[in-house]
Amino acid sequence: SAGSIMTAEFVDLKKYMSVRESIARIRRIGENKETIYVCYVTSGDRKLEGVVTVKKLLLSNDDDVIEDIMDTNVIFAHTTDDQEDVSEKISDYDLLAIPVVDKESRLVGIVTVDDIIDVMQEEVT
Repeated sequence: SAGSIMTAEFVDLKKYMSVRESIARIRRIGENKETIYVCYVTSGDRKLEGVVTVKKLLLSNDDDVIEDIMDTNVIFAHTTDDQEDVSEKISDYDLLAIPVVDKESRLVGIVTVDDIIDVMQEEVT
């Protein structure tokens, strides 16, 4: 399942944060995260609200607010989704990582393309 291969090492942001605050947060916590190319926008109760790429952050004005630049059309997986289904979503949408939510739509982790490759290699051997 997605829950068995996900990592909780991701960067989360709030929609009210400015680009400046968001970049500062990435600098502060990004070193120990699985990936920082995509950041996940969550509500106070950890519900997934959107995504924003680091590219988008770097190309936006420092005072822009995340809510105005985030993508709310998020492709995601559920913790109970089959690994093959997660792999298909990552492949179909050319994602570097896919957010994983629980039954209450709370962000609990991400599955990276590297994780999927590892799973596929294990299945082959």
